[in-house]
Amino acid sequence: MIVYLFNIVIAFAVISISANENLNPLSEGACRLKVQEAIALYKNQDHDNAFKVFLAALDSIQNRTPAVSLEDARLYQEALATYLNTSSQLSKEQTAVKILQAYIKILTEHPDYYQLGFITAAAYANINKYEEFFSRFFESYMQDPTHYMAYKGKAALSIKLLERARNVEAREEQRKKVIENVYAAAELQSSDISLYRVLIAYSSPEDKRRYVLHSLNKIIDNNMMTSRTDIGFFVEQAVDLHEWDLAQSFIDKARLWYQYSRVVDTAQQYLLDSRNSKQLLNEEKGKKPG
Repeated sequence: MIVYLFNIVIAFAVISISANENLNPLSEGACRLKVQEAIALYKNQDHDNAFKVFLAALDSIQNRTPAVSLEDARLYQEALATYLNTSSQLSKEQTAVKILQAYIKILTEHPDYYQLGFITAAAYANINKYEEFFSRFFESYMQDPTHYMAYKGKAALSIKLLERARNVEAREEQRKKVIENVYAAAELQSSDISLYRVLIAYSSPEDKRRYVLHSLNKIIDNNMMTSRTDIGFFVEQAVDLHEWDLAQSFIDKARLWYQYSRVVDTAQQYLLDSRNSKQLLNEEKGKKPG
């Protein structure tokens, strides 16, 4: 009963805010009410509207110059290394638990460590604790809406909405937001391999070649070690475009990362088979009269 009444109060407050949304930018207090509404919606299993309301709250935050403490910067780099570690044998969920166990107490004592807050927010999302994600991500976003993790977080929520969209227009709207935010995140944190995978996976057919070439050349040129599970994905993208040399360059680089790997061997065989099949097909076409 208490939760029900609380939800009514939140909903009433948000209705009042929404009536004036188009007239004035939302205040910080109004944004915080929207975050509480998002949490209430998520608790009530209305995940779509929870994500939409939360993103609306983020859209109202104005850019500002953040003040970063030296200790926050140090802890952030430490936690980021764990978050981005592609050579780890831990799953995404296990890595999230590891991060939360290491840093959540520190963040409780120092809520102003907003960069560390972004990493813990991502960890909460990776174990599907979105109520905690909403609270933590919002506090960090308030301090720096142009942080790499700010863009990545918004892209992740747009992917959630894209997956639930019921029509082509809604899916295309969210797809464009995914690309826009992921590209911005990659410009700020080029070592996050997951961004390139998302950039390729959600690119339009017209942009696919450009993003595949951009991503693979970036990874190869900067010797950015990918996880074993991503090797096949990137090779397949190059092969689909008949970028044989690029695929081979990527595999050669992967052999330096993983000298004895069945995944790399499988990728190499896939490239050879695909290239040979294409060559045979071309030869058959050349034999046809006319």
